[in-house]
Amino acid sequence: MRFGLGLLAWAAAQITLAGASAPSGGSKTLVVLDESVDVSLWHGLFKSLRDRGHEVDVRDVHDETVNLIEFGNRQYDNLMILPTEKVRGLGPKLAAKTLLEFMTIGGNVVGVTSPAAVPESLRELASELDIHIAPKGYKLVDHFLGSGPHHDGLSSDSGYEAVGPRAIVGEVSPSVDLSNSGSAYLGNNELVVPLIRAKDSSYVYDARDQDEPYAKQVWTSGNQAHMAAAVQARNNARFLWVGSQNLLVDDKDLGQELTKWVFGEKSVVQVVFVEHRSESADEPPYRVYEEVEYSIGLQEWDGSQWKPFIADDIQLEFTMLDPYYRLNLDLEQEKDNYSVYGTSFEAPEKHGVFTFRTQYHRPGISFIDAEEQVTMRHIANDEWPRSYTITNDWVYLSGACAVIVGWLLFTVLYLYTKDEEDEQAQEKLAKKAKKVTKETKASKEKK
Repeated sequence: MRFGLGLLAWAAAQITLAGASAPSGGSKTLVVLDESVDVSLWHGLFKSLRDRGHEVDVRDVHDETVNLIEFGNRQYDNLMILPTEKVRGLGPKLAAKTLLEFMTIGGNVVGVTSPAAVPESLRELASELDIHIAPKGYKLVDHFLGSGPHHDGLSSDSGYEAVGPRAIVGEVSPSVDLSNSGSAYLGNNELVVPLIRAKDSSYVYDARDQDEPYAKQVWTSGNQAHMAAAVQARNNARFLWVGSQNLLVDDKDLGQELTKWVFGEKSVVQVVFVEHRSESADEPPYRVYEEVEYSIGLQEWDGSQWKPFIADDIQLEFTMLDPYYRLNLDLEQEKDNYSVYGTSFEAPEKHGVFTFRTQYHRPGISFIDAEEQVTMRHIANDEWPRSYTITNDWVYLSGACAVIVGWLLFTVLYLYTKDEEDEQAQEKLAKKAKKVTKETKASKEKK
């Protein structure tokens, strides 16, 4: 029975792996811009996207035929909004509500702004995600580390670097160019991931005051400001905001890593299978106090193929309201394109409906949420150990046998033994009764 179920699970896993396609396969990407955008600067990025399998559709912001969503379905997989200086908004087809709905049904969004180009729809969407973009006309300067006449030329040479997780920015720290960059203030949303943070010597001010001896309006200062940030929603939809187009134009190293991440071409982890069994059954319900085994298969997309996902902090939760188990999962096997993590534990003494739950939420990596419910039953009456199999049972069995033997002996003795004193007493009583009878009879005759 166990072998048959294991064979079925293996076959199901092979079918799943055979049918698994690249996350970016056939991606349709919409690029929105206006006449202020120099398209020639973006040719390198567009070519890179097409080489990576994207169908790039470049549209003007005034194009009324653009529809992100029709009848509740996404018409595009990804949306990229370039700096639009000539328009304040993006039109009704790209309102903030539509952009939020687009992400709700799994779409990915890239928003590129500058101090002079902050579309209101993009600002409202970012605010919903707790990324608060600076007002239009405000830019970041650093009088100690910045270059240029207004000290707004910020780059790796001046100490600015990507601080985001390697799952987003890549393994090697790439160079950054943040000249004339916008900024944003990040809220407390746990899903927001800062990518490039300002230095303590910087501040964000109204660029209209740049010819003044000092800034009259300071928006943020120090490392409160960020030049790039990312959000991964709980449905694994991704959002990327960058405050300077220099990060993405010409398909630079950092720009390539960022677009790969936001368009789901890397750091995508998925569940291949989930299995559990007990020592006496391959399927629920399981019995309390039994040894239970749990295993889960995980794989990661590296940009070209699926590979085993390796981590040392994956955990299993086995819980009802009470008790609550949290156990580390160990790497048991590493296959060609997926890895197997597992553990075993003794089931608690309580019966009821329990949940196997594996949640793995790490910045930059697609969230893993694998959950299954099982029934735990109590020990049946015929499953308890027999009395003669219990250690030291001779004490109890000897006592029981002694009581039985003693009762039998007592019964036999009571029924089949006579007392001599009782017999003599009975004879005396019989003689006395006979004498009384004679005397009574004689007295009656005299009368």
